[in-house]
Amino acid sequence: MYWRNSDNMFVGFGDAGASLIEILVSLSLVVMFMAATLPLSGAGGGGLLRLAELGLRGSSAGIGAPSAKLRTVAWSSLASELHFYGSLAHTQLRDAATCPLPGAPSPIRAERTLPRDGYLPGEPEVPPSLGRVVVRLSDESTIVAVPGECPLRRIVVQLFLEGTNEPFTEGVWYKSEP
Repeated sequence: MYWRNSDNMFVGFGDAGASLIEILVSLSLVVMFMAATLPLSGAGGGGLLRLAELGLRGSSAGIGAPSAKLRTVAWSSLASELHFYGSLAHTQLRDAATCPLPGAPSPIRAERTLPRDGYLPGEPEVPPSLGRVVVRLSDESTIVAVPGECPLRRIVVQLFLEGTNEPFTEGVWYKSEP
């Protein structure tokens, strides 16, 4: 607190208290310390430090989660595989039991695992950073079945990371006769 004396000079208690800037800096330091040491969730780990680490690693799912690059490669591979199967003729994707076509080439097996079962001509290869791709072909039931026509085919592509039994990502494509 300051005031003027009889000589018109400022007189006060000097630097007895803290300035507003000092208070704001102190509060900021306390908040940063708390954010760095308190967990974001019940999973444990420092809040701000863990968030910074995950940002640098390119992951938001936690320790041991696939990196952003691996996720991008996986989804790109899935899209390529779906596009490949979507470009095949229905005669190649049909089930020979439900859609017999005399003189047509043999259809693709109903379940394939890549790279173990080998690749079809023109099929994209599974990148080495990924585990395996499982492709399943099945008939899809429709409301109205047209007699004499082959049923709609459902193409399911599942991508598994190395050493896992749960699919990392999955895509579905439907194919009908032209």
